[in-house]
Amino acid sequence: PYDVNPFDWINLIYNAEYVCTDSFHGSVFSIILNKKFFTFSRFSDKHKMSTNSRIMSLLKKLNLE
Repeated sequence: PYDVNPFDWINLIYNAEYVCTDSFHGSVFSIILNKKFFTFSRFSDKHKMSTNSRIMSLLKKLNLE
């Protein structure tokens, strides 16, 4: 869903059995809410809009890569 407010977005993760995400915040809230999750890259690492490095840093710090 692209048209949900922040409360509904977090509620989707809260009620999910498994989360597939390409966002940093999707990964963070999956971790906070103790959900099984898979994070995939939205852009290549070389793309100017890539946020892969902060996602990978988060996952590495928590030994979740």
